[in-house]
Amino acid sequence: MSVYRITYGGIVLSILCALILSTAPLSAQNNDDESSRQVTLRWNPVNGAIAYLIQIRNADEEIITDERIQTTTFERQLEPGTYNYRVAAVNRFDRPGQWSNWLTLTVRTTSRPRITEFEPPEEHNPGEAEQRLIIKGKNFLEQTKCFLVLPGQVRQEVRTEYIDSSTLAVWVPSRVLRDGNYDVLIQNPRGLERRETGAVAIKDNRVEVPEDKRRPARDDEEEGETEGPDERTPSEFSGSWESLLPGVPSFQRGQTTAGTLWGVGFWGLGLLSGLEAQAASITRAEYNRTPYAQIFNSPLLLYYWTSNGVPTSFIAEWAVIVEQQRLKAEADFVEHRNRHYALAGLSVAAWVSHFIIENDDRFESTHLVPGVSFFKRGQGARGGAWVGAMVAVLGGIIVERQKTNESFRSYRRLDRNIVISPIFQAYALTRNNSTLEYLAYNGLRGRYIADETYSEYTLHRNNVNMLTGALAMIYLMQVVDATMSAPDPSPGPAPVDSDTIETSASKRNLHSHFDGNLPFMIAPLPADDSDPTYQGMQWSFAF
Repeated sequence: MSVYRITYGGIVLSILCALILSTAPLSAQNNDDESSRQVTLRWNPVNGAIAYLIQIRNADEEIITDERIQTTTFERQLEPGTYNYRVAAVNRFDRPGQWSNWLTLTVRTTSRPRITEFEPPEEHNPGEAEQRLIIKGKNFLEQTKCFLVLPGQVRQEVRTEYIDSSTLAVWVPSRVLRDGNYDVLIQNPRGLERRETGAVAIKDNRVEVPEDKRRPARDDEEEGETEGPDERTPSEFSGSWESLLPGVPSFQRGQTTAGTLWGVGFWGLGLLSGLEAQAASITRAEYNRTPYAQIFNSPLLLYYWTSNGVPTSFIAEWAVIVEQQRLKAEADFVEHRNRHYALAGLSVAAWVSHFIIENDDRFESTHLVPGVSFFKRGQGARGGAWVGAMVAVLGGIIVERQKTNESFRSYRRLDRNIVISPIFQAYALTRNNSTLEYLAYNGLRGRYIADETYSEYTLHRNNVNMLTGALAMIYLMQVVDATMSAPDPSPGPAPVDSDTIETSASKRNLHSHFDGNLPFMIAPLPADDSDPTYQGMQWSFAF
C-alpha cells in the first residue's frame, strides 16, 4: 500500500484547479489542411497548473490521443467522424486534477452551397423598404450569408433567414439599392460560395427574377463536393469595407432606424464637434481684432497715446476693461474648445462601437494592442511595421513636447521681464524724457523677441497636436487592418446537417458539476515504483 503525504498547499491548488476548470470554456475550431482536417482545441489557463492532460477517443470509445502538454492549445489532424475529448490540469506536485466531462467533436467535410431555384416576391408594395426573395438549393447552413453584387461594385450583404438546409429567405433592400441586374452570392462558413450572375433585377423599387434564372442549371457540378484547402491568407482584406462608414451597412440591410441612429451618432457628433472648433476660432479672432486689444498689446501705440497727452487714468481704466474682455473671451474660447474635444471623443467612440459591432465575428480584444494579432498569425513584419510607425510618431511627440515647454518658458520670461510692462514703459516716457528713446527701443525690441518666441511655441504646440492626431489615426488604422485582414471566423454551433467541423459543446465548462463533496484528484505511484507514469490511474479524496 502506497503512502501519500498531502500538503495544505497541494489541497488548495487542487481545489483551485477544479474550480477554475469548472468555469473555463473549451472550444474547437477547424484549420483546413491539404491532407486532412486539423482541429484546434483551446481552454482557459488554470492558475498554478504546470501542464495539462488531454484525451481524445473515437466513436468506438477507443483512446486515440492521450498526451501531456504545456500550453492551453492542442492541435490534431482528424478524419471525418465523431469524437469525444476531455482535459485535466496538472498541479505543481505533478498530480492531475479533475477531468472535464467528455465533450463531443464532429468532423465533417464541407460542401459548397448549391442554388436550384429562385422564387421572386409574390407582391410588390412601393412603400416597402425590403422585398422577400426565396432561394432554394442544398447545403445551406444557419451561418450562410447572402450578398448582392452589382458588376463593378462592392458586394453588399443582405439580411438572410435560414429556414432549412435547402431554403433561405432573403430580404432585398430595393429602396436603397440602385437599379440594375445583380449577381447573387451565397457563402457558407469557411468561405465556400456559389455565385449566380444576373439572378436578381431591381427596377423602380421592384425586385424581379428573370425567367431564365429561376432554375439555374448545375449539370456540370456534383452535389456535396468536398472542400479544398482555403487559399486565402490572413493578409488579404476579407471584411466588409462598408463597416467603416457608420450607418451604411444598416441602410444596405434595409434597417432604416438603425442606420439613422448610427448616422446621427457619428456624423451628427462630428458635425457638432467641427462647429464648436469653428466657434472657438472665431471667438479668439474677434477679440484679437478689437482696437483696444491691439493697442494694449503694442508698446508703440501706447507710447503714441501717452506722448499725445492721453491721461494716464484713462489708459489705466481701459487697461482694466480690456483685461476683462480678454478674460471673458478666453473663458468662451476654453468652453468651445472643451465641447469640441468632448464631441470629437464621442464621435470616435461611436465609430469604434459601430466598427466592432459590424465586425463582431472577426474582432478580437488583441486587435486593440498594436501588432499583437499580427505576431500571433506569424506576420511579424506587418505587426512590426505598425508598431514601428507608432513608436516613431510617439518619439516625435516627445521631442516636440520638450521644445514646446522650452519655448513657452522662454516666452514667459520675456513676458514678465520686458513685454508685460509696456503700459508702465509708456507711463514712464511721459515722466522722464531722457530715457524716451531707450524705453521705446527696448519696448519694441522686447515685443519683437517675444512675438518670435511665441510663434516658435505655437509651431511646436501645433506639431504636437498634429502628431497626436496622426498617432490616433495610425492606431485606428492598425485596429482596422487587424480586424479586416483576420481569417474567416470558425463557424459557431451548426445544425445536424452542417458540413463544417464543429463541437456540440464548444461553450461548455470543463467541469460542469460537483458531487456532494468537493473532490480533488491525486495519482498513486506504481506498486513497484518502477514506472512513474499514471495514465488512466486516478484516486479521489473527498473532504
